[in-house]
Amino acid sequence: MDEHSVEIPKYSFVEAIKSGFINFSNFKGRSSRSAFWYFLAGLYGISCCVGLVAEALGAQWMYMTSYALMLPSISAHIRRLHDVNKSGWNYLWYLTGIGLLYVVYLLVKPSAAANKYGEYPILPGEQGGMIKDD
Repeated sequence: MDEHSVEIPKYSFVEAIKSGFINFSNFKGRSSRSAFWYFLAGLYGISCCVGLVAEALGAQWMYMTSYALMLPSISAHIRRLHDVNKSGWNYLWYLTGIGLLYVVYLLVKPSAAANKYGEYPILPGEQGGMIKDD
């Protein structure tokens, strides 16, 4: 671990999915690596399941699901970029071939310590976490 990374608590798969959907329109703050990748895996799983059902019900279900999952996916990407101290505008590099590799590189980097986007992300339910247990 280098001097700019910190030990971040790991999200479980369920915590990451819950956090991602609760924060579906939150484009501020940060998202740890485990939270981001588990959430992305969950979105992929949902898309695959809907794709199988769409075969029987018609393609419009797949399109509706894709559009419904687009906003949570974009917000998770932007929060993950904030976690490595990069602007969310770097997400637009996805639109280019070379830029896609750059964004993937940024997404796999370790979390940075506290930066201009806030303190490092913590597990849900902990003091200052994105999810509050009521």
